Amino acid sequence: METVNKYLINEGKAHTVINKTLKGYQAAEMKLAQKFSKEIQKVIGGIYDIEGLEDYRDNVLPNLAVSEELAYALSDAIEAQIEKIFKEEM
Repeated sequence: METVNKYLINEGKAHTVINKTLKGYQAAEMKLAQKFSKEIQKVIGGIYDIEGLEDYRDNVLPNLAVSEELAYALSDAIEAQIEKIFKEEM
């Protein structure tokens, strides 16, 4: 019975410690994303090359080792810039 109790205590401890660490990681990741969000928008907003933006979105972005959320945010910012360029040219 003592072995079973040890196992249950250790299993509960593992979940608690790992989940606490993951929450800290996610919080740090969110702060970093917010920090660079404006920088990314500024950089993409300064590019007036539709073909270059489309090429990056279609060929480079899918091959980057980034989270799905970051890839989606980059794709969204690129789409917004492409639309902005189209509107300005018309």
